[in-house]
Amino acid sequence: MEKNRIGLTLNGDIPLALFAEAMQHFSDLIGLLSHEVGGGSDIEWQISELEAGSASATIVGYSPDHLLVERVVGAYEIIGRALATQAPIPYSALVVKAAKALMGILGEKVTSIDFHILDQNLHISKSTDITERPVTMAAYGTITGVVETVSKRQTLRFTLYDDLFHKAVKCYFEKSQREMMLGVWDKKVTVTGKILRDASIGRPLEIREIEKVEIIIDQPRGDYRRARGILPWKEGDEPAEKTIRRIRDEE
Repeated sequence: MEKNRIGLTLNGDIPLALFAEAMQHFSDLIGLLSHEVGGGSDIEWQISELEAGSASATIVGYSPDHLLVERVVGAYEIIGRALATQAPIPYSALVVKAAKALMGILGEKVTSIDFHILDQNLHISKSTDITERPVTMAAYGTITGVVETVSKRQTLRFTLYDDLFHKAVKCYFEKSQREMMLGVWDKKVTVTGKILRDASIGRPLEIREIEKVEIIIDQPRGDYRRARGILPWKEGDEPAEKTIRRIRDEE
C-alpha cells in the first residue's frame, strides 16, 4: 500500500479560530518536512477529507517519486510517536518549533490531538511536553548544497556547503559509490542519507549511509512556488523561503 495519507484530529470543544490556527501549524509542519526530508521536491499535498464536526483533516501527498512522499509520512509518524511518548524529535530546530507551535493550541478547549497515519492513531494529550533534545541527533533526510571538495585520503568523503545554514557538512560515501561522485565537484546537488545535526539549531554536521547524490540542473529561480501546501498561496502571502528564514532567525 502506498503510504501517502496523513491526518490530524483535534479533540474537545473546538472553536473555529483554534481549528484554523491548528491547520496553519499543520501546514507549516508538513511544508518543513517536505523541504527537509523530501528534499524540497515536487510534493503536492491535497485535502482529502475535512470534517468540521469532528475537527479533523486528512491530506494526501502526490509526487512523481512516491518514495519522497513516504519519507515525509514516515517523518510525520516519528514526530507523532515522539510527542505521544515524550521522546526527542530527531529533526531540525525548525521542525521542532513547528511541532511545538501545533502543541501550543492544547488547553481548555483542545484537550488532545491525534496524528493519523494509515491505520495508526497517535494520541497526544495536554500533559505532553516536548522533550529537550540531545546535543546531536540523527535522522534520515535530504540536504541541498554545493560540493566544494572531494577527498579519498583515509576515508572517502566530500564537503557540502548547505543552502540553509551556509556551513560545511562532511559527507561520507563507500568505495562502491565512487561512480556516483563523478562530476559532482562544484555542482549544486541533493544528498540523501543519515544526517547528524546540531540539536540546538538543527544545523547538519555530517551525512553517512548516503543513498544517493543528485545534481540539480537548471533549477529556475522561484521554483519553490510550484510546491503547494494544504492552504492555497495568494498574492501578498509570505513566500516559503522567507517563512523558513524568519523561523530560523528567531531561534
